[in-house]
Amino acid sequence: MAWPLVSSPQGHRLIQSAWLTGAVPLHPEIPWREADPELVESLNCSTIMCLESIPARTAMDAPPLEWRRPHGHPWLLADGVIVPFFPSMPQVPLMIGSTEQAAANNLLSWQERLGTSHQQLVDAVVDGLRLNELNYGQPVWSGSPQYSGINWPSSLGNQDTWSKEPGHNKGRWPQPPRNNERGSELNSFVTGSSEAETALEWYSDLKDDSWLLLTTLVSDATVTCPTLSTATRLSRTLSRAHPTGTEDVPVYAYVSRHARVSRAGAVADGLSDIESILGVFQPRDEKDVQYARTIQDLFFFFVNYGSPDWHSATPAHLGVYTINGVTNVERSRLQCEHWANASQFFRRF
Repeated sequence: MAWPLVSSPQGHRLIQSAWLTGAVPLHPEIPWREADPELVESLNCSTIMCLESIPARTAMDAPPLEWRRPHGHPWLLADGVIVPFFPSMPQVPLMIGSTEQAAANNLLSWQERLGTSHQQLVDAVVDGLRLNELNYGQPVWSGSPQYSGINWPSSLGNQDTWSKEPGHNKGRWPQPPRNNERGSELNSFVTGSSEAETALEWYSDLKDDSWLLLTTLVSDATVTCPTLSTATRLSRTLSRAHPTGTEDVPVYAYVSRHARVSRAGAVADGLSDIESILGVFQPRDEKDVQYARTIQDLFFFFVNYGSPDWHSATPAHLGVYTINGVTNVERSRLQCEHWANASQFFRRF
């Protein structure tokens, strides 16, 4: 919901800066001419004047219940005015990132089942990646010659990953297969597959904690690394457009690493950063208090100044802000380099 406003040519008139967390931003894939008429029909309107006169509460209560469930229905449409038809570059300073185990809550069914069995861990990795494939479709194709070199939105690695033949399916991505079709598609990714074994080797330093290994691996593959890759690509493009380094719309990246105790165990779950920022984080010890204070300070500094630092802020293509009890900058995330070279993974997940 935020990204199309951030990238809108009119975005700077509506917002000053943006902090996006927890997922790679996607652009609306449905233009207004292809919108589902059900919502407007339920409001008994046939003119724009009628729609504009409807109370906000009435409009918000109109969508059917199934539209409100996660992944139930696309809410935002491209209108060509506020939300452009094709993805653009950020128009305001942007901070984008995630927590280190952002996918933990989606993997809770495995938390008590992992035990010490390596085969169970392999099964869990496969299941975690399948979960993401079932939940998300392909990012929309930009189709814009102006940004054809950016391949935006993008996942990792190979620049042809999300390429699409112009004119196919009326300029929209082909629909992902229905659930009953996905079963046969995924048969090649079976329990004990060499791909899953390879991925586990990348995280061998976490082998003594199966739950931490699983949540970190799946989070990197499906959230953290695609998010950092996106931030890096946007930042590098902007830096090339402004070789003196004086760009007005810098892009920064972060990873929140603080592990808190919750139903997902002692991990940096997907809500710890935003709960801290909004002041609803429930600290259990002094480390929790210090973490919440650190990320809040970073957030409010960014809100005030459009930058995470007073001096020499590090754009995403040069480093990643890591947040725990203190804030540091790292050159890159090593595990993401592995995923960037694993085409058999990122093309599907």
